[in-house]
Amino acid sequence: MHDSGRNFLEVEHVKGILDAMSRCKMNLFHWHFTEYYGWRLESKVYPELQKDSAFYIRYIGKYYTQDEFMEVVAYAAERGITVMPEFDIPGHALAFRRAFGFKTMRDEGVREKLCALVDELCSLAPAELMPFVHLGSDEARLPEEKVPPKGGGEG
Repeated sequence: MHDSGRNFLEVEHVKGILDAMSRCKMNLFHWHFTEYYGWRLESKVYPELQKDSAFYIRYIGKYYTQDEFMEVVAYAAERGITVMPEFDIPGHALAFRRAFGFKTMRDEGVREKLCALVDELCSLAPAELMPFVHLGSDEARLPEEKVPPKGGGEG
């Protein structure tokens, strides 16, 4: 797993990790793209996510283009490695909230934007190369990150 949300690495370094994984016969690369610090995968649907104002403290303006992402997915596949991208949401979503001016992950419009972003991610590689997408959701600890459970109630 590499957390690019916190610690951005250039594509060539990511490929180096994949080469090392291949030598060790590892076959799943969990690639974490979202964090308080930035949304590290280009969105053509919502380019606001790549504005400097959406980033916080670390690696401002650093993200992977969709072409770079697809290049890495193909590079991994050539080495027998599956890439599993992760959007850690609703927790660790400060960059997402900053991009759109949302105060909380319960604000109107959040779900629509997140669904569109997941659809966009899934469109970047065929299911044969990218059969999994991880949606974090396990670390919503701050009040502004919590969403009500299905059916309502407190989150």
